Amino acid sequence: MKVIVYARSASAIKSKGMDSIQNQLARLTNYAKEKGMDISGVYFDSGTKGGVNTSGFQKLMKDLVSGDISARRCSVLLLID
Repeated sequence: MKVIVYARSASAIKSKGMDSIQNQLARLTNYAKEKGMDISGVYFDSGTKGGVNTSGFQKLMKDLVSGDISARRCSVLLLID
């Protein structure tokens, strides 16, 4: 199974010592490997309020629509704090 990894962390979350982008990506990557998944792309947004207008999320969507990432049989893993 192909997957796309996406992580996000707001600046307020960082200041409280919550999960960093690096930790989220490591957790998602390890999970995908443990389950035998093939990672097709890695995207993240740091220091944002979230939503669909963030640069990382927009890049993910653009790559899916343009075919840079095969959307066929592809699941999206999201880890959003």
